[in-house]
Amino acid sequence: MAQAWLDELSLEDCLELLRAGTVGRIAFTSDDWPVVFPVNYRLVEANERTWIALRTRPGNVIDRAPVNVAFQVDRLGP
Repeated sequence: MAQAWLDELSLEDCLELLRAGTVGRIAFTSDDWPVVFPVNYRLVEANERTWIALRTRPGNVIDRAPVNVAFQVDRLGP
């Protein structure tokens, strides 16, 4: 197995990846279990604020996610 490593991205590199994509994965813990969901998202940059917007049904487990979550940009295969 090849060695794995992590590279730290600059804020601008992260924003570029977010701007280029529309599919991602959100991860957090719910009831002490890790959960990961694929989502469609949009990066919103307005009024000197930047956030990731995604839509959920009211009451969905993502709707009840804690404040701290992980987000990964992903892509769809052919």
